[in-house]
Amino acid sequence: MTYTKNILLSLCLCVIFVVAVIGLYSAPSYYIGNIASYQQTGSTITFNCGTPKVKITVCTEDMIRVRLAVDGNFQTRFGEEPYMVVKYDWPNVSYNFTDGGTYYQIETSKLIVRVNKSPLIVSFYDKSMNLINKDNDTNRMGWENTGLVYCGKDMPANEQFYGLGEQYAPDNNNGIMSYRGYTMEIWATDSQCEDYRPSYANVPWFISNKRYGIFFHNMGHIYYRFGTEATTRYSFESQSGELDYYFIYGGNDSKCYKTILDRYTELTGRPELPPDWVFGLGLIIGADSVSSAASNWRNSGIPGDMIGIDAGWYTACGSFQFSNDGQNNVNTAHNSNFKLWVWQVPLVVSGISNYTTGSNNGYFGRNNSGGVYQVSLWIGTGGYIDCFKSAARTWYKQIMNVKDSGGSTLNPPLDCFKTDDGEYTPDDTGFLMGEGVYTYNGREIHNSYGLIYNRTVWEKTKEWNNGRGFVFHRNSYAGGQRTPVLWAGDNGSTFGDASQWGKAGMDNTLRAGLSMAWTGFSFWTSDSGGCDGTRPNDELFQRWVCEWSNFLPFHVINDYTGGNRAPWYYSASMQDVMKKYTKLHYRLFPYIYTYAYESTQNGTPIMRPMLMEFPDDTNCEQIGGRPTTTVSGQQVMPQYMFGDWLLVCPVVTAGATSRNVYFPQGVSQWINYWDGTTKYTNPGVVNVSAPVDVIPVFVKGGAIIPMIDDRDYMRQIPNNRITLDIYPYGTSSFTLYEDDGSTLNYLTGSYAKTTFECIDGSPITINIGARTGSYTGMPTSRYYRLNVHNVNSAPVEVRRDGTNVLTKYNSTSELDAASEGWYYDSTKKMVDVKPSQSITGAFQITIHTVAPGPAVKILCSANPTSVVADGIKTSTVTAGVYDANDNLVTNSNASITFTKTGPGTLIGTNPVTVSGGIARIIFRTSTSTGTATITATSSGLTQGQVNITCVP
Repeated sequence: MTYTKNILLSLCLCVIFVVAVIGLYSAPSYYIGNIASYQQTGSTITFNCGTPKVKITVCTEDMIRVRLAVDGNFQTRFGEEPYMVVKYDWPNVSYNFTDGGTYYQIETSKLIVRVNKSPLIVSFYDKSMNLINKDNDTNRMGWENTGLVYCGKDMPANEQFYGLGEQYAPDNNNGIMSYRGYTMEIWATDSQCEDYRPSYANVPWFISNKRYGIFFHNMGHIYYRFGTEATTRYSFESQSGELDYYFIYGGNDSKCYKTILDRYTELTGRPELPPDWVFGLGLIIGADSVSSAASNWRNSGIPGDMIGIDAGWYTACGSFQFSNDGQNNVNTAHNSNFKLWVWQVPLVVSGISNYTTGSNNGYFGRNNSGGVYQVSLWIGTGGYIDCFKSAARTWYKQIMNVKDSGGSTLNPPLDCFKTDDGEYTPDDTGFLMGEGVYTYNGREIHNSYGLIYNRTVWEKTKEWNNGRGFVFHRNSYAGGQRTPVLWAGDNGSTFGDASQWGKAGMDNTLRAGLSMAWTGFSFWTSDSGGCDGTRPNDELFQRWVCEWSNFLPFHVINDYTGGNRAPWYYSASMQDVMKKYTKLHYRLFPYIYTYAYESTQNGTPIMRPMLMEFPDDTNCEQIGGRPTTTVSGQQVMPQYMFGDWLLVCPVVTAGATSRNVYFPQGVSQWINYWDGTTKYTNPGVVNVSAPVDVIPVFVKGGAIIPMIDDRDYMRQIPNNRITLDIYPYGTSSFTLYEDDGSTLNYLTGSYAKTTFECIDGSPITINIGARTGSYTGMPTSRYYRLNVHNVNSAPVEVRRDGTNVLTKYNSTSELDAASEGWYYDSTKKMVDVKPSQSITGAFQITIHTVAPGPAVKILCSANPTSVVADGIKTSTVTAGVYDANDNLVTNSNASITFTKTGPGTLIGTNPVTVSGGIARIIFRTSTSTGTATITATSSGLTQGQVNITCVP
């Protein structure tokens, strides 16, 4: 939060800096020359080019590090800094290094790197020698004597670029997501103007639609020029530090961008899961008391979990002592089942005891004379915590033990903090790394200060939450994804016009979130409805607060201005809309939490840009640009995938009651989430209805969406019952992840997983797997309710485990009262199945729309049908026993033998006895490419076959 008095200054600076960004460029004076010699040591080859040296390190088969030392000395304080990168030591990788005459070649199992000798030019190829990326022949790696380092790359005509952190509107309303044609500045800034490009959370990392990413390992003042210095070239440069970048290749399959993010977050770190209550609704208050907010909230019937107290709660900034009460605030929140946080900045104002202690012990940034550098914020003047110094971090965590107004340490304590204003490190401030081993100035580490500050506070909150940390922060940098949750800063309460001091509105905020997803930040949100200006009108309240924000992983409303933005200050009808969507957000917790866990394992975000999910569809390349993107000649507002199965299409334009939706290529069926029946089977742009209280959401055919029961707060009741929303199409599955929601025990294996599978056909077959694993507090019993959509006619019968015929009921209420059975809703075309609550393990439900005949044939499928030939990747082959009309024969006990031709191997018991009409085997790739054909045979049945393509 930054108060209005700074806004005019910010706007002036916007104009000055944007002009500077565009006008600063001139070609470097020096470029890397010819290779004179080289040394090969392990995975690194060092090329000597006179005094300058270039190191190329094979980190993994798909990640290459390139470093330039202008003076021939690679600096540890830059090259091995511990803040952005968490992994420098990589296992040895098999590669071949050869002399090609005019070039040297480095070849791994995924990449070929050619290093031209005269002059040194680095080029990256795939294994088929298709060029991926190349240094520019003239404007290649270069430098200035001022300390500037530079790298220029060729830019093909159709190359696009994404990422760079939380970028609001670099497209200047041109409706694109790519940075092609723009100069982007990476410099942490208290940015409040939507077209002012330096952001709160810039990250020197981009992903290209050529399926590679480049991480510029540098903490200084960085510029990217995507075609603005030459239309066929892009470049990146920094005014300090080293030229040091990592090149990551994603391959050619449908998971290419996720592969890139997996490697990038392995390099820069993955988040730990925050406590489960963080996935609930939060409210930041100003004038309201904790007591009135808690009371109004619970009386509204809207679920909620967190209350935040904004600036002004303390006796002085950095005192960490409440000016009034304190303990009563904590107790009141906790007694109403809310968690409580307070706001802070990394400033300790002069004149208080904490300032004296920090000054005497060297815990603040230093000026050129060795004294405390006086940093002035709107809240006061004092010392900026030297978060690069371990002793200072330790001390800062000690003073964060917040005190009551009477001076007693809070017991119980707060639950977390909101951090602000991490962007204000002056260029000539002195900071230490460790205990004075290396010295940085503010210019060198300006971008990364907020990264370390947030981590320091996050580590403190872990002490209060059984090891799980949560810091609500706005300023970040590369590696910031490790400390959830980032929020989008001080946006305006508009759809997107510039009426509120030019601040970004809903449409730009959505664009920024998609940009963060490309940057590996899964745990992201915004001030729902905006932070500053006039409160949202009813339309914006519904579109942003009620609708869109409930399809984010986290949802926070900022009412710091005092008493008019919280839902209960709106009409009863508005509160009803809010209640509807917030209850849905809570019910979706198992779905969201499963993808949150996935983020901690491989970096795949929960909120996904369309191109990330559909990389072969070039129509997706610009979707997300604001206010609209042109697709097939039609205007499409931003849309995104929420997990694997939900397509979320917010309305970001005032007055709109419909919007165009783009259904991507490669998906054969989408279903309207709200009616469960309307289907879209062709790719392309479709105009859909969007009344003011409805956000268009669509479900991908095959979806299995787990949900929990309604609740007022996250931990109100145990998650004994799981309702599965199932949309049969083909063969699909979902593996539910669960843990205790409060400790780090999941890191050592204390969690449970359950796999659900649906096979569309006759019958529709649903397999509920046994829960594997365990954790403290795991429900001893698990009940299921299955809502199976897209069933066009009433079933003939529904069976459990092939032989148990379930009772049919005539209404939901009758089924609710029964111990087991089913009901068909002809309006929704949905079968509601209630399995017996006495089932403790795996079971199968089959929905028969016709009675199956005798078994006559085998039909096969594979998931996936295209896999990377690395000797590791696998595909599951499914063989089903069917009658002449393709109805699955669930009572078959046939024995199926699987055989294979082509690359790869079959793993597991073979032959396989059919269960519920199905038999499975695992196919594992070899390192050979080509097509593997798997054949399934059984006596008396026509054989089945499926092909699996093994790609490089």
